[in-house]
Amino acid sequence: MKYKFIKYSKWVIFLLIFPTWLMAAIYQKTDAAGELSFSDTSTPDAVSIALPPANIYVPVTQISQKAQPKAQPKAQTKTEQKIAITAPNNQQTFHNQQDIPVAVQVENKLHPNDKIAWWLDGKFVQQTSARQTTLTIDEPGEHTLQAKLIDADKKMLLESQTVTFYLHRSVV
Repeated sequence: MKYKFIKYSKWVIFLLIFPTWLMAAIYQKTDAAGELSFSDTSTPDAVSIALPPANIYVPVTQISQKAQPKAQPKAQTKTEQKIAITAPNNQQTFHNQQDIPVAVQVENKLHPNDKIAWWLDGKFVQQTSARQTTLTIDEPGEHTLQAKLIDADKKMLLESQTVTFYLHRSVV
């Protein structure tokens, strides 16, 4: 078993190094008809060109918990609020479903007269005091959803990020 590892590790090292041997100069040439051509062999009228480095993806390694500086908790004032859609998830797909459950999370307490207005595909569809409800959607395809917090004077206090979701219906 030990010898197989050594045998295969030589091949792995060879394959990692081999592509660097293949890297050669690239030459550009324009012929009498004005045709542009590229080659890896040099001719008297060819010009050597430099290629940009290859795009290589290198994953970001996770930073350990100890290495990260501790964030100082920010004092939240009464006027600081956030609103976020918790359902549906962004890019979520629903299959053969017409009634879509939607939910929102609001930091801090809502005032008794505050309402949540739901906007589907940029159009107002429903206003409710509940943080979760169901929207009936007839059209399949891509849809966007946004929630807005409205006070008793119909003034918008907050708005969420827009969430995109998809409805697919089977046709028999």
